[in-house]
Amino acid sequence: MPAICFSHVSFSYTSDPLLENISLTVSDRERVCVVGPNGSGKSTLLRLATGELTPDRGSIMAPERGALTTAGSSEPTATSIKGYLDAICAETLDALDRFERMGEAIAQDGVDTGSLAEEYDSLLARLESLDAWNLPVRRTEALAGLGLGQVDTGRLVSSLSPGQRGRLELAALLLSSGQALVLDEPTNHLDAGSSDYLSQMMVSWPGPVLFTTHDRAFIDEVATAVVDLDTAPWQALA
Repeated sequence: MPAICFSHVSFSYTSDPLLENISLTVSDRERVCVVGPNGSGKSTLLRLATGELTPDRGSIMAPERGALTTAGSSEPTATSIKGYLDAICAETLDALDRFERMGEAIAQDGVDTGSLAEEYDSLLARLESLDAWNLPVRRTEALAGLGLGQVDTGRLVSSLSPGQRGRLELAALLLSSGQALVLDEPTNHLDAGSSDYLSQMMVSWPGPVLFTTHDRAFIDEVATAVVDLDTAPWQALA
């Protein structure tokens, strides 16, 4: 999978630089935690990684913008939990539907299967990469693991508490077809069990993971590297 790569990136909201000359690379199965005091630019760095912000200088290479996911974005509250998750998993659900219809077409007498063979093989490979046939089980496990297992999926998202909506969004991110995870304070509103589940999912994620958190125990469990944006010690030495 493509890496998340920052090369000499600088960014500011005002005339004072917030992030200056940042270079880092997060490759497959690397989980980099960005730490630093409030106002040091942690969330800004993540928004640069997802393409929500454009750097003033330098360049950022990453998986397709649609493949990057970040906690903290808004979710449609006027739909049901099931509808929200269906929308997140739309690519997988659509591919499964196409695969079923294609199988029926091939089974019909007189259908030219040769014309469908290449598309069939390509679609099968995509479904396997998406772990599509295990989607119902993964959905159930994600909701249960994040403390939403007893919540009626017919409920409107708007009826959930802020903490529940945050956990629902995390479940959606883990179920999406994204190649990379970009998570801003993902342990907020999580109890110990949900935090343990999330750490397991992040450790097993096959692509790059970039996140922020103030939870030191979570960092120890998940991170393979830490990037500290606190420049005060270096300024003191200078």
